[in-house]
Amino acid sequence: MSHSYGEHALEFEIVFSILYAKMVAAETIRRDPLKRRVKRLGVHLVLFDNYSGEMASKACQKQPWQELDAACNERGF
Repeated sequence: MSHSYGEHALEFEIVFSILYAKMVAAETIRRDPLKRRVKRLGVHLVLFDNYSGEMASKACQKQPWQELDAACNERGF
């Protein structure tokens, strides 16, 4: 997938690899009710809601899981 980003392919390969590793790690945490959906929400906020990476990260960390679950459900995931 990263090859489609041309000269930035290596940068995107690194970003996608880190994101994938974080999502896999979230799946193994038994006490996390959102699992990988909170990571998906963060990516969605950056790509579609014009958040910076830092803003999306803070937004996903400060809200109770029930609110994050509702935000994920609103977006269809």
